[in-house]
Amino acid sequence: MQIQDGASNTIQQRIQRAQIETRYQNSKQLDSIGNSHQGEQVEISSTARDLGRLMGSLREEAARLPDVRPEKIAEAQARISSDWYSRPEVLDALGDSLSSSPMARVAAREVGQQAPADPTGYRPELMQEVSDKLRSGFYSDSEVMGFVADRLSDIYGIQ
Repeated sequence: MQIQDGASNTIQQRIQRAQIETRYQNSKQLDSIGNSHQGEQVEISSTARDLGRLMGSLREEAARLPDVRPEKIAEAQARISSDWYSRPEVLDALGDSLSSSPMARVAAREVGQQAPADPTGYRPELMQEVSDKLRSGFYSDSEVMGFVADRLSDIYGIQ
């Protein structure tokens, strides 16, 4: 058996370690640029997950929106322009609808009262006031009809 010089042995070991280290560093660099041989993984941030959920809920909400057709909007605009809403039977139907729905809050604001905190809350005194105004012809006043027509056009996006 031949015994080698200890100094040359140490040099050889250092060279081997340097080669191993170089290969290791090269493989790390390849991994960092996407050439990994271990399989690829994708991590989605919590912000991206939140945005995905938000987009899903927005799509659901958009699907629940009412069908707004330009021809129906044009028809409503023509009715407003032709004073169709001034006809007594239309005013009565509109008054009934307002007094039996959350739209009664519009009338409450018009007379300077605070709208109920609970939008589904029933307020007999307000309903009585709306009913009295219907009977007295208050809603036949052109200013009031203009206000109601403006409010309805705001609600339904008619311009």
